[in-house]
Amino acid sequence: MGVDRCVSCCLRGSGRSGFCLSWAFPPEGLLASGLDASIFKLKGPRTRKTMTTIVQVEYRPTLLSAREDILQLLGHPVVSVLGSRAARNLDLSNALVGVVVIGHRAPRLERCELITYFRETLHAVPIVALLGRRDSAFSETDFNCPADNPPCG
Repeated sequence: MGVDRCVSCCLRGSGRSGFCLSWAFPPEGLLASGLDASIFKLKGPRTRKTMTTIVQVEYRPTLLSAREDILQLLGHPVVSVLGSRAARNLDLSNALVGVVVIGHRAPRLERCELITYFRETLHAVPIVALLGRRDSAFSETDFNCPADNPPCG
């Protein structure tokens, strides 16, 4: 496996064609959270793009660190926070935010309020809500993605 490989993941929103993220793959043998880089599906040549920051809000420390490690393994700048209060206290005025990901382990009302907050503060930034098995989709987000079985291509 060479460094000229990339990983691609597509997120699909209801009524939308979807949105794909591509990452340059890290050097061979790099590990994150005990996960071997070989678990990621590789395809196509690497392309250089300006990287935007992923803002990740999670409600369990283990999920927060595992997702952050995976995203960083894939070459993304990540700002990770534990809980809605910490998310509201973020200073993102100097960050080039490309997407906000809201985890699935908080009550629906709390996540709805956080979605509204990010909609007001980061107007044009896509918001992805991760869904638990019993969750229904959020109409206020750009994308809804099952947390335990995301669609990847």
